[in-house]
Parts: sequence; C-alpha cells; structure tokens
Amino acid sequence: MGVTTQRSEFRQRVGRALGRNFYDISTTANGSTANQIVDPKRTERPAHWDGAAIKVGTEAEVFVRGGGGSINTGSGIIYLDRALTGSPANGTSYEIVKGWTMQDLADAIDWAHKNTWPHFYLPILDTTTVTEAANTISYTGAAAWQAITRVSREEIKGGVPAWYTEIIEDTDYRIVLDSTGSLVIELLYTPEAGRKVKVEGKQWMSIGSTDASTSIVPWEVIVPGALHYLYEKGISPDQMNAAMRAAFDKEAEKQLNLFKTRCVEFRMRSPRRRATFPFISESNIGNSVLH
Repeated sequence: MGVTTQRSEFRQRVGRALGRNFYDISTTANGSTANQIVDPKRTERPAHWDGAAIKVGTEAEVFVRGGGGSINTGSGIIYLDRALTGSPANGTSYEIVKGWTMQDLADAIDWAHKNTWPHFYLPILDTTTVTEAANTISYTGAAAWQAITRVSREEIKGGVPAWYTEIIEDTDYRIVLDSTGSLVIELLYTPEAGRKVKVEGKQWMSIGSTDASTSIVPWEVIVPGALHYLYEKGISPDQMNAAMRAAFDKEAEKQLNLFKTRCVEFRMRSPRRRATFPFISESNIGNSVLH
C-alpha cells in the first residue's frame, strides 16, 4: 500500500467531517498569551466555543472558559480555563472542538483502527515472546495477537545467524485460548531451555499515540469509523436533546455502514503461502497384506 497518514491528519479530517459548528483549525495571532488565544478569524458569537477543547501546537488540550470571539468587533479572543505552558508564537496552529474533546477524537481514531480487523492488520514476526523453558509447554502471546499462521523453531540453540525450521500445528504444537482470550502456544514436544521459537501471524491494527505516528490504513476508511464512534458516543448530556440523540443515532449507523464497506473496498492484500501436505508413509511388518 505504501502511503501512510499521520495521527494529526486523521484527527483533522475527522474534525472537519463533523462540520465547522463543532470543529475548526486556525493559527494564533500576535498578542496571544498562556491564558488567551488571539485570532481574528474567531468572529463567532461570544458563547459559541464555551466549554470547547482546544489544542495549541504540541500542547496538551485545555478548555475554553469564556469568549470565543466577538461578532461585533471581531477581536477574536478565546479565554482558556487552564494556562498553557507558555505563550504561543504568532502563527502557531491550533485545533478547537466542542461537544467532544481531543481525547474523544483520539479514542475514535484508535477504535476505527482496531475495528478494521480482519481487513487490515499488523504482521507478527516475533522471535522474543517464546523462548523454550524446561518443563514449560504453554506460552501466552501478546494481547493484540489475533491469528498465528506459522511457528518455527530455532535449528541450533543460540546459533548465529539464527536458522528456524517450521513446525507443524497439531503435530508439534497447538493453539488454544486462555481465560482472557489471549492466544496460547502449547508445545507437543519436550522443550529445550533457551531455544527460541519464531511466531508469524496477524495482530490488531493500531497507531501510535503521538501526532507524528503513522498508519497505512487509508483516511477514507478511518474517517467514517471514527465518526461512527463519535456520533454513537454523543456530545455532553447537557447539550443533547431527544431530537439530536435520534439524529446522531441515524448518522452513527450511516457512518458504520460506510466504514464496513470501505474496509472491504480498501482491504490489505494477504500474503500467499504455498500449500503443503504431510508426508505419509506405510510400512509392512508382515502381519498384513498390502494391496
């Protein structure tokens, strides 16, 4: 697939899809301080952004406690509920969202990534989780592991370079689930302490927590998934009435259907494996007649 998208771009695309009444992105102007943001663009009615969450530059989100603009003078001052760590420089980018928080947007992006499974996934190529231990046959995989497709055993313990030989499921090992739902590899042979086992497979798709973290899942897939999460969650209860709740539920269902469709439309291509067949032999010990 090749193309990646940063978390910050996902967030901005999701925010813009909510509409200007809920989200906007702009830059600070001269005169901004740690306690207030100056931006001539902010000409909405003074109470428009009250209670909104704002993220200025690389700062953590804070909340707006008053103002948000002046429709009469266009002074565009946003007063912050909590001070930033310092005064932002002129032209610093900021995002502002009301009804939800920046953390809600982050949670929505994470939810959308995880729920692209099984159409999108991160590959497992792990040689550290399972190292054979004496008298131990069960080894629990990471919580994110969803499918184990191949298991190989170190040919020579501690060999450099390491060579691995594939072992056979239901003959050399089996996959079971523990009480938490995690995949467990159970060895069906006597383990040798210190010998490594290589595990290949698929795990949940995810994206790092920083704005610069990237993902190969197209934004066309993530945006409707994140919107479904946000509309289903809804905005602050004191701002929602029955009509808005019904409208949000309808929009959440619409975005979920679009999300599912795009998961299939843009899905990753799975690697192909050559089919293998077990070697079967038959021997005659003189007690039977072969035909």
